[in-house]
Parts: sequence; C-alpha cells; structure tokens
Amino acid sequence: MCVVCERYLPTHLFLYCLQSEAEHLAGKGSFNTDTTKALHLQSNPLTTAIREKYEKLIQELKEEIQKLQESKTSSTNSIESHTTPKGQPVTKKSPSSLDAQKLHQRLKESFKEQISLFREGVYLLTGESLEKMMKQI
Repeated sequence: MCVVCERYLPTHLFLYCLQSEAEHLAGKGSFNTDTTKALHLQSNPLTTAIREKYEKLIQELKEEIQKLQESKTSSTNSIESHTTPKGQPVTKKSPSSLDAQKLHQRLKESFKEQISLFREGVYLLTGESLEKMMKQI
C-alpha cells in the first residue's frame, strides 16, 4: 500500500483498499511462506483417473489393431488363393472394385471443383491467380 493512500484516504476506504489488494494478491497465488505450507500429494486422484482412462483406451486400441492385423492376414491368404499356377494374380474385376473406381472418379471430380472454387476465392481476395505447378520427373 502506498503512503498516499494511508495519508489522504478515510479509514474505511483505506481498509477497502487493503482488502482489495489482499484479494488481488491471493488471486495471483501469492502466500506467506511462514504461515502457509504447500502439500504435494503422493498419489493424485485426478492423475490416477486420467491414467486409468487412457490405459483402458490404449488397451482397446491395441485389441482393435490386433483384430485388423488378423483380418489383413486372412485377406492376404484369400488373395494368394486367387492366383494362377505361374503366380500371376487373376485380373477379375469384382463389383466392389468397380464401386471403388467410381468413388475414386467422383472424389477426383469433387476435388477439382473445390480447387477451382479455392483458386477463384484467392483471385477475388488478392487479385493473384494460383496455377498448378507440375513436377518434372
């Protein structure tokens, strides 16, 4: 507290200033080391709960990875069974591969549209045109 406040403020305002300063200091986390002791918990319940939650999530993800790896190995076994005696894969297009090709084509078209909208927006905002640079291989 400054000397000006002590000298010129009435007592009730001075006490109010002291109280607000104390609240301000308490809000900052300051404390008197002579009268206050900081205790550190050996096992914090919050960190224990968080650790258990994430350990459970990690375990579930590991199980899911294992299932996916098992399904991958089973699918590679089925692919190996569809090969010719010379080891050449059979090029038979299934309905699912046709769907995948259609999806791929639709995604290409959608990306082209989105890129053109983005280029137009950049041109309208900045006046600069964006052009695609092709890599020279």
